[in-house]
Amino acid sequence: MFETETRNLKSVINDKTTMIQQFEMQMELYNLDYNELQKKLKASEERFELQRENFKQYINELQEKLNASEKKCQNLSGQVKREQKTNEFMKADHEDEIRKINSQIKDLIAERDDLKHRFRKLAGDKLTDQSPDIADLSDPYRAMKLSDKFGELYDDQWTDAFEALQKTKKNTREAIDILLNALQRCEDFFKRLREDQMDSLTNILLYPSQNISKIGTDARKRVGGLKEHERITSADKKAMRELRRQVGVSDGVLEEVKQIFIMETKSWDEKKLLESCIPYLQKCAELCWLMVTHDPPLYMKIDVKQGDPMDLNIYNRYSSNGSFIDFLVWPALFNEKDGGLLSKGTVEPLEE
Repeated sequence: MFETETRNLKSVINDKTTMIQQFEMQMELYNLDYNELQKKLKASEERFELQRENFKQYINELQEKLNASEKKCQNLSGQVKREQKTNEFMKADHEDEIRKINSQIKDLIAERDDLKHRFRKLAGDKLTDQSPDIADLSDPYRAMKLSDKFGELYDDQWTDAFEALQKTKKNTREAIDILLNALQRCEDFFKRLREDQMDSLTNILLYPSQNISKIGTDARKRVGGLKEHERITSADKKAMRELRRQVGVSDGVLEEVKQIFIMETKSWDEKKLLESCIPYLQKCAELCWLMVTHDPPLYMKIDVKQGDPMDLNIYNRYSSNGSFIDFLVWPALFNEKDGGLLSKGTVEPLEE
């Protein structure tokens, strides 16, 4: 058994070493892109500085002309009125020109700041795109934050719901199964909702003048529409997922998510039992929605069978000791399917 664990650990170490090498290769490519972008940014800033110096010189020249004009007006006593009017006109023209130049300077500054912002965003996107183990630390709903909330759900709302179910004379296993089943059905519900929402969003964007839900395939072909695969790119899909996620984390959407899932539970056989578990169900709804709309979606490992080996790298023991699993209490959470572990699950071992 020790040799098996040793081989497993060596395999894990080799896998992690390979991942590190892959990440190092990716970082080298990203560094090349980063250096190229730095050069472009530096060239842009140099052009900006040159233009700003030219504008400053031009403004100084205009100011000198204005001063000369004012001095001339003071020295020409015989033509005070005419020169005063002329000076006022010239001053207004010069001030208007100065205002225009200042406006151009502000535009250049805004353009420079926008370029810097785009550069930082591009660098961040390159690091995180297709790399679920590299998180955007500015994202309050990144995978690790959702993992923390998932653990809090088990520690807080799950515990309260478990105690409430035991008061209805449900034994430990029955109460655990009811809560785990509710969590799994919640995830399935929001997976379907996620796909329906993305289909609707895709149809709206591809066919803006039609209600695609009321138009069949033949009608779509008659109006010249192409299939979705041919009209939308992977970059477009990523942008739509990001848009859906940005909007989907708002307070209004999260509140609606909770309400529709509570309505869904009204059709379940266990609805009477679950009436005492509303806070748990609401938190399940919020977290499952955030996890299935995460890019890539987080993965809850539900498919645990009785008799599976007890892997302490993935699971904590619930109440007994043993080397094999009896039943699942709380699922382990991963970055994605076959991805890195975010938080351990809990299982009840078979008693030996």
